[in-house]
Amino acid sequence: MAGAKQPINSFRHQGETDIAIEISRSAKGYAARFLCTAAAIVLVQSAAVAVQPVVIPPAAEPTSEEAEPVSETARLNEEQKKFAARQLEENEESRRAHEEALKAREAEIAREQAKYEAAKEKQQRDYAEAMARWKADVKACKAGDKSKCASE
Repeated sequence: MAGAKQPINSFRHQGETDIAIEISRSAKGYAARFLCTAAAIVLVQSAAVAVQPVVIPPAAEPTSEEAEPVSETARLNEEQKKFAARQLEENEESRRAHEEALKAREAEIAREQAKYEAAKEKQQRDYAEAMARWKADVKACKAGDKSKCASE
Protein backbone atom coordinates (compact mmCIF):
# COMPACT_ATOMS: atom_id res chain seq x y z
CA MET A 1 0.00 0.00 0.00
CA ALA A 2 3.09 2.19 -0.08
CA GLY A 3 2.44 3.19 -3.68
CA ALA A 4 -1.34 3.63 -3.25
CA LYS A 5 -2.81 7.04 -3.97
CA GLN A 6 -4.32 8.83 -0.98
CA PRO A 7 -7.85 10.13 -1.72
CA ILE A 8 -8.50 13.70 -0.63
CA ASN A 9 -12.28 13.56 -1.11
CA SER A 10 -14.50 10.54 -1.37
CA PHE A 11 -18.19 9.73 -1.79
CA ARG A 12 -19.79 6.39 -1.23
CA HIS A 13 -23.35 5.46 -2.18
CA GLN A 14 -24.86 2.22 -1.07
CA GLY A 15 -28.09 1.36 -2.76
CA GLU A 16 -28.99 -1.27 -5.33
CA THR A 17 -25.38 -1.15 -6.39
CA ASP A 18 -22.37 -0.23 -4.33
CA ILE A 19 -20.63 2.80 -5.91
CA ALA A 20 -17.56 4.63 -4.63
CA ILE A 21 -16.01 7.76 -6.15
CA GLU A 22 -12.64 8.97 -5.01
CA ILE A 23 -10.77 12.11 -5.95
CA SER A 24 -7.07 11.50 -5.56
CA ARG A 25 -4.27 13.98 -5.02
CA SER A 26 -2.90 13.04 -8.39
CA ALA A 27 -6.08 14.12 -10.22
CA LYS A 28 -4.99 16.87 -12.53
CA GLY A 29 -6.77 20.16 -12.00
CA TYR A 30 -10.28 21.12 -11.20
CA ALA A 31 -11.81 19.37 -14.19
CA ALA A 32 -11.28 15.88 -12.74
CA ARG A 33 -12.55 16.94 -9.34
CA PHE A 34 -15.57 18.62 -10.92
CA LEU A 35 -16.47 15.52 -12.90
CA CYS A 36 -16.27 13.32 -9.82
CA THR A 37 -18.35 15.76 -7.79
CA ALA A 38 -20.95 16.04 -10.56
CA ALA A 39 -21.15 12.24 -10.76
CA ALA A 40 -21.73 12.05 -7.01
CA ILE A 41 -24.55 14.61 -7.24
CA VAL A 42 -26.21 12.68 -10.07
CA LEU A 43 -26.03 9.48 -8.05
CA VAL A 44 -27.59 11.09 -5.00
CA GLN A 45 -30.38 12.67 -7.05
CA SER A 46 -31.12 9.47 -8.94
CA ALA A 47 -31.30 7.35 -5.78
CA ALA A 48 -34.85 6.36 -5.04
CA VAL A 49 -35.47 7.98 -1.69
CA ALA A 50 -38.93 7.58 -0.26
CA VAL A 51 -40.12 10.88 1.17
CA GLN A 52 -42.80 10.52 3.77
CA PRO A 53 -44.87 13.57 4.55
CA VAL A 54 -44.76 14.85 8.09
CA VAL A 55 -48.20 15.23 9.63
CA ILE A 56 -48.50 17.77 12.40
CA PRO A 57 -51.47 17.04 14.61
CA PRO A 58 -53.74 19.95 15.51
CA ALA A 59 -52.90 21.67 18.76
CA ALA A 60 -54.74 20.22 21.67
CA GLU A 61 -56.54 22.41 24.17
CA PRO A 62 -54.22 23.19 27.07
CA THR A 63 -54.88 21.30 30.24
CA SER A 64 -55.61 23.21 33.43
CA GLU A 65 -51.97 22.74 34.46
CA GLU A 66 -50.79 24.24 31.16
CA ALA A 67 -53.45 26.98 31.27
CA GLU A 68 -52.30 28.26 34.67
CA PRO A 69 -48.96 29.64 33.40
CA VAL A 70 -50.76 31.21 30.44
CA SER A 71 -53.35 32.88 32.67
CA GLU A 72 -50.61 33.92 35.11
CA THR A 73 -48.65 35.43 32.23
CA ALA A 74 -51.75 37.24 30.99
CA ARG A 75 -52.42 38.58 34.50
CA LEU A 76 -48.82 39.74 34.86
CA ASN A 77 -48.93 41.36 31.42
CA GLU A 78 -52.12 43.23 32.34
CA GLU A 79 -50.57 44.31 35.64
CA GLN A 80 -47.47 45.58 33.82
CA LYS A 81 -49.66 47.39 31.27
CA LYS A 82 -51.54 49.21 34.06
CA PHE A 83 -48.28 50.04 35.83
CA ALA A 84 -46.76 51.43 32.62
CA ALA A 85 -49.88 53.53 31.91
CA ARG A 86 -49.81 54.92 35.45
CA GLN A 87 -46.08 55.65 35.11
CA LEU A 88 -46.65 57.49 31.82
CA GLU A 89 -49.40 59.60 33.44
CA GLU A 90 -47.10 60.43 36.37
CA ASN A 91 -44.30 61.34 33.97
CA GLU A 92 -46.63 63.67 32.05
CA GLU A 93 -47.84 65.30 35.28
CA SER A 94 -44.23 65.73 36.41
CA ARG A 95 -43.27 67.26 33.06
CA ARG A 96 -46.19 69.72 33.23
CA ALA A 97 -45.34 70.64 36.83
CA HIS A 98 -41.71 71.18 35.84
CA GLU A 99 -42.69 73.43 32.92
CA GLU A 100 -45.02 75.46 35.17
CA ALA A 101 -42.25 75.80 37.77
CA LEU A 102 -39.85 77.00 35.06
CA LYS A 103 -42.38 79.57 33.83
CA ALA A 104 -42.99 80.79 37.39
CA ARG A 105 -39.22 81.05 37.99
CA GLU A 106 -38.70 82.93 34.73
CA ALA A 107 -41.53 85.34 35.67
CA GLU A 108 -39.95 85.88 39.12
CA ILE A 109 -36.56 86.56 37.51
CA ALA A 110 -38.19 89.06 35.11
CA ARG A 111 -39.91 90.86 38.04
CA GLU A 112 -36.67 90.99 40.03
CA GLN A 113 -34.75 92.24 36.98
CA ALA A 114 -37.34 95.00 36.41
CA LYS A 115 -37.08 96.05 40.08
CA TYR A 116 -33.28 96.12 39.82
CA GLU A 117 -33.34 98.20 36.64
CA ALA A 118 -35.83 100.66 38.20
CA ALA A 119 -33.68 100.99 41.35
CA LYS A 120 -30.53 101.46 39.26
CA GLU A 121 -32.16 104.20 37.15
CA LYS A 122 -33.45 105.95 40.30
CA GLN A 123 -29.97 105.81 41.86
CA GLN A 124 -28.41 107.25 38.67
CA ARG A 125 -31.02 110.07 38.60
CA ASP A 126 -30.46 110.82 42.31
CA TYR A 127 -26.69 110.87 41.75
CA ALA A 128 -26.99 113.18 38.75
CA GLU A 129 -29.26 115.59 40.71
CA ALA A 130 -26.94 115.56 43.75
CA MET A 131 -23.90 116.18 41.55
CA ALA A 132 -25.65 119.06 39.77
CA ARG A 133 -26.59 120.66 43.16
CA TRP A 134 -23.05 120.22 44.47
CA LYS A 135 -21.47 121.80 41.36
CA ALA A 136 -23.94 124.70 41.61
CA ASP A 137 -23.08 125.16 45.31
CA VAL A 138 -19.33 125.10 44.56
CA LYS A 139 -19.78 127.67 41.78
CA ALA A 140 -21.89 129.88 44.09
CA CYS A 141 -19.36 129.51 46.90
CA LYS A 142 -16.50 130.57 44.60
CA ALA A 143 -18.62 133.52 43.47
CA GLY A 144 -18.83 134.71 47.06
CA ASP A 145 -22.12 133.22 48.35
CA LYS A 146 -20.82 131.86 51.65
CA SER A 147 -24.18 130.21 52.43
CA LYS A 148 -23.49 127.73 49.63
CA CYS A 149 -20.03 126.80 50.91
CA ALA A 150 -19.60 123.53 52.75
CA SER A 151 -19.36 123.98 56.51
CA GLU A 152 -16.15 122.79 58.04
